Amino acid sequence: MKLNELEYKGLNLFDEISTVEIALHEQSRTIHVFDIQQVVEPEYNFSNKNYMLSEGFYKMAVVLEGKQFFEKKQQQTLPQWIDSITWHFYSSKKTIKTYKDATIYVTPFEQFSSWTDTELLDNGFYPKYAQRL
Repeated sequence: MKLNELEYKGLNLFDEISTVEIALHEQSRTIHVFDIQQVVEPEYNFSNKNYMLSEGFYKMAVVLEGKQFFEKKQQQTLPQWIDSITWHFYSSKKTIKTYKDATIYVTPFEQFSSWTDTELLDNGFYPKYAQRL
């Protein structure tokens, strides 16, 4: 799996500048986001008891979309572009949150902690980030 890696700097919950690591896989239209300092990871919405994309995420998405890392086939709005990609967030609570088809799925650490690199790759995860949780 060939990934392009880059860093994004943003403000965390404590208004401190923190670094988010990003790995892009163009072929599968997947972006892996390693963010244990809560800069762009999804936030829990207590009113509907689900995760939602955060304000920090949308700021980062504007930057990424503007760089056009993925081949653009048609003009899309930012929400359409976001929804056309699978996002994996390797996050602060030892979980992987996946945003796909406008829904966020949570994979707890216990489920993937014993997987090999091959098993992680087969399930669409980036071993480098999963092992660091």
